[in-house]
Amino acid sequence: MGELIFEDVLKGQRKHRYSKNRMDFTFNRICDMHPVGGCVEDGLIVSVVSPLADEYALYHNGKCVLESSNEDGQIIIRLQDNERLGRELRTYAQTDKYLKTKSDSGLPDSTKRILRDNADDNRGRRELLTCLLGDMLNEASYFAVGQQLKIKASAPGACLYEALEYLITNSFFKMGYLKHFHPDPQKEIQALLRSNDVSQLTLALNLEENNPQAMEDLRNHIDLCKLKHHAMILYDVIMKRYAARPYGWPDMEVLLLVVRLLAVGEISLRMEGGTLPLDKVYENIKTTARWRKITIHKRKTPDPKVLQQARRLGKDVFAEMGPDNEDDLCVLLKEKLRIWEIALNRFKPLADTGNYPGKEEISEALGVVKPLLSNEESYKFIEKFNQFKNDLLDLSDEFHNLEQFYDNQRPTWEKLRVAYQKFQLNRLELEQDEAAASALKRMGEILTAPAPYGMLYEVEGLVRIVGEVNEGLIQKWREKVIGKISALLDETRNELEAVSADGNLRTQCFRPLERLMEQAQKQESIAHLNQSEQEAVRVLDGAIEKIEAFVRMPPIKKQTAEEPPVEKPKVTIKPRCIVKPAELVDATYLETMDDIEKFLGELRERLTVAIRAGQRIRIR
Repeated sequence: MGELIFEDVLKGQRKHRYSKNRMDFTFNRICDMHPVGGCVEDGLIVSVVSPLADEYALYHNGKCVLESSNEDGQIIIRLQDNERLGRELRTYAQTDKYLKTKSDSGLPDSTKRILRDNADDNRGRRELLTCLLGDMLNEASYFAVGQQLKIKASAPGACLYEALEYLITNSFFKMGYLKHFHPDPQKEIQALLRSNDVSQLTLALNLEENNPQAMEDLRNHIDLCKLKHHAMILYDVIMKRYAARPYGWPDMEVLLLVVRLLAVGEISLRMEGGTLPLDKVYENIKTTARWRKITIHKRKTPDPKVLQQARRLGKDVFAEMGPDNEDDLCVLLKEKLRIWEIALNRFKPLADTGNYPGKEEISEALGVVKPLLSNEESYKFIEKFNQFKNDLLDLSDEFHNLEQFYDNQRPTWEKLRVAYQKFQLNRLELEQDEAAASALKRMGEILTAPAPYGMLYEVEGLVRIVGEVNEGLIQKWREKVIGKISALLDETRNELEAVSADGNLRTQCFRPLERLMEQAQKQESIAHLNQSEQEAVRVLDGAIEKIEAFVRMPPIKKQTAEEPPVEKPKVTIKPRCIVKPAELVDATYLETMDDIEKFLGELRERLTVAIRAGQRIRIR
């Protein structure tokens, strides 16, 4: 019967659009104490009591009036008694059940025809029941919010409409707080979020068209929740508080009230742990799905004097006077600090290498900036900004130096580092020159200075002074070493010519010296040039040994088919004897004539032995 009443007679109606504010109210449907269809939380209740209800006799006018006051007000519809209703309904149900149990494709045609006739009769009976129940709903007694209603309508749907209008009007007694409804709330919300004139918006809150009574109720609710430390989820505020009794306000009108408070800075909205800036609010509140993720927070505003202090401090730190509005000032100051933070984080990896200045200053600066940016609420940020006054003023100068260095002076610094490292190769020789020694010392002072930014203008001149001296020294030593290696190459060539050496031996003897020659032409270190000279002497000794070995084992010409083997004429070469006179002296110095005579005697004896042995003498 509930299905017949609510689905057939009332056409499946589940919602009622209230005539005064065009808001939809969902209602739960009940027939003889049994729900029809699903139930909706906080929905209105429409309960039909039929003559078939077990307690129908108890539902006299007094009980219906009393029960209609339950659940903050509901609708009770009591149908008049009608014997035909029960008889026809019972017959319909029995026939429908019989038809469902007998439906079988294997039945005889005669039986199928009888079943079809019964089904046609039952469809007619359902239509009859629908008409009967429609008439009974027209003649029924209607009760709502503790009153028996005098329904003027003459159709079931219209009767229910009239009853629901009465129920909503008399159970949502705070609905009247909303005296004006905006024709396009979403458009108004967008306009409010784009507005920059906070003072003008504040004045407009008390205008009648902005529903000041409803606004005050919302303010009181927010204050009470803050006092009790209750979380205010946007969805709950709109859908569970103000859409329900005793308010019944349209969701977009409530959202408009929330945005008005947001625009004047009385509240803030947070989502996923962060405060939503005004320019990001609309994209997050335009769909109902995100309301469950957004919370409302009462804002604490700073003292006007504190706000002006922050403006003046911002001008001293960033050379820009911020707006006198709290939110806009907070946005500007945070934006400037984020620019600093990004730049400092860009400088930090270089400074941490130890090759660039400012490591301590960067760490200290980030220690100031990060705690400031961690304050989400603007009033806390403003207060903290003023507390960090001295640190911020110091940081302003330091940041300017750091920014100037890492963005503009770094190439000069790199030039200094590379040049100083290069000059260290010849430091001992450079320090023999007074001008170069002074310039090299100054370069070291700049590189180790905690704040070298103001000294970098000296770099070009210092590098030039030391570079000229360094180049002269290197050129002098390079010419000396190249000359020495060239002489050794000539000596090697003469030795090879003397023994008629083959190509393989020539390559083995020449290639190491040629390699040393190539290295010497590119070498920038005097110590390495000197080392190349010494290495060339050792290479020469090795080449002579190879030549002597070649002489001791001369090659034999290979035999051919036409001629007998011919042995190549044997070439002789005197073996070398290298004499190092310093090795013949026991003492560090020769101090007497006897020391000289002793030294010359030993040297003469060493030379004589070599000559008598048929050796060539090389003095080193």
